[in-house]
Amino acid sequence: MTIDRFNNTVLFVAILCSVHFFGLYYNFGAKLNVLIDLIFILCVFLFFYTNKKMGTVSQVNSKILTLYIKYFYLFLIFLFISTISCLYFHDQNMLRTIQAMRTFLYFIIFFMLIKSSIPKDKLETVCYIFLFCYCIVFSLQLAVFPTEIVPLGRADEFDRGFLRLRLEGVGFVTLVGMLSLNKYLSTKRLKHIVVLAICFIFIYLLGFRTLLLTYLLSLMLLVYFFYKNLSLAILINCLVIGLGILLYQSGIGVDFLEENIELTSNQLEDFDDYIRVLTYRFLFEDTSPSQFALLFGNGFPYLGSQYGYDVLYVGTELNGFIAADLGLLGFAFYFGGITTFIYILMLITPMFKRFKKESVYLKVYGFYLVISSFTTAESFRIGIFGVICIYLYLVVLEAGSNAEPLNKASN
Repeated sequence: MTIDRFNNTVLFVAILCSVHFFGLYYNFGAKLNVLIDLIFILCVFLFFYTNKKMGTVSQVNSKILTLYIKYFYLFLIFLFISTISCLYFHDQNMLRTIQAMRTFLYFIIFFMLIKSSIPKDKLETVCYIFLFCYCIVFSLQLAVFPTEIVPLGRADEFDRGFLRLRLEGVGFVTLVGMLSLNKYLSTKRLKHIVVLAICFIFIYLLGFRTLLLTYLLSLMLLVYFFYKNLSLAILINCLVIGLGILLYQSGIGVDFLEENIELTSNQLEDFDDYIRVLTYRFLFEDTSPSQFALLFGNGFPYLGSQYGYDVLYVGTELNGFIAADLGLLGFAFYFGGITTFIYILMLITPMFKRFKKESVYLKVYGFYLVISSFTTAESFRIGIFGVICIYLYLVVLEAGSNAEPLNKASN
C-alpha cells in the first residue's frame, strides 16, 4: 500500500469516527463510543506521522486558508478560556471539562484534509458514500423500532407521525442535497434531482419544523445565487411553492403541516410556559452567575461535578431543560458569546466570497447551519464537525475566481 493510499484510508476512518460509525456502536456499550474517539486520535497520529517529512502542494485559496487558520486558533483559545471560566465560577475540574469537550477534536480533520490535498471530486464521492450509509442506518432503525440499533435519545416514541431520530451524520444529507441541486442546475442531469429528492425525504422524516423550513429557504437562496437573476429565482421558487400547495391539496404531508401549525400556535399562546423560555430562564438567570460568564462561557458540564449535576441532572433529566433547544444561545451559555461569534463568522464567511457556478452551494451551506441553529443544535451537535471540516476545506479549495497554489515545504 502506497503512502497516499494509506493516508486516504486513515482519513476516511477519521471521518467515519467523527459520526461515531453512525451510532452503530450502541449495542456494544457506551465505552465503545469513547474507544471510537481514541481510534480517531490514533488516526490523527498516524496521518501526521507519515506526512511529517512530505512536502505537498494544495491548490487552495491561500488568503482564505490563512483566515480560517486564524479563526480556528481564536476559536480554540476561547474554548480553553471557557474551561478556566468553568473552574472559576463552578469549581469544575479543567481536565474533566476538556474531556467532556473532546468532540471538538474532530476539527483536526480540516487540517488533515489540507495536508492530504484530496481532490474535490474524490471528497464529493466520500460524501455520497456517507449519505448512502446514513440512509441505510436510518431506514433500518425505523424498520426495527422500538428495537434500538443506534442511540434513540429522546426519540422513544413517534411524535406527530415522526420518530424524530437524531442520527449522527445528518450533515452529509444536508450538504449533499445542496451539492446535488447545484449539480442539477449546472448539468440538468436527472440523477442529481433524484439524489436531492432522497436527501429532502430524509430531512422531512426527521420531523423538525426548523430544519425543514430553513433548508427550503437555503435551497431557494442557492437558486438565486446560481442564476444571479432575482426574477428567475422568484419564478422558480413560486413553482416550488405551487408544487407544495398541490401536494398539500392531495393530502401528502397535510397532517404534519397542520399539526405543526397548531403546535406553533399553542406555543405562542402559552409563551410563559414554553419549554425554551423556561430553559433560557434556568440557564441564564438561575445557573449563570455573572455577565462575565456569559461573555467567556460557563464551560461544558460533566455529571461528576455539582455544576454538571445542576445542569445535566436537575435541568435536563428532571425538568427537560436542554441547552441545545436554545440553539446558538445554548452554545453561548457553555462556551461564551465571544466563542459563538467566532464560530458564526467561520460559517457565514463563505457567503461573502466568490465561487464559480458549479460550487455556489458553498456560499449557502454555512448560512443554513447558522439559521437552522436558532432553535436547534444543528451547527454544533455531535457528528457535525467532520462535515463542517469537509465543507470548509471545499471553501478554501473553491473560493475566489482563481485558486492560488499554497506550497507547504517539509520541515
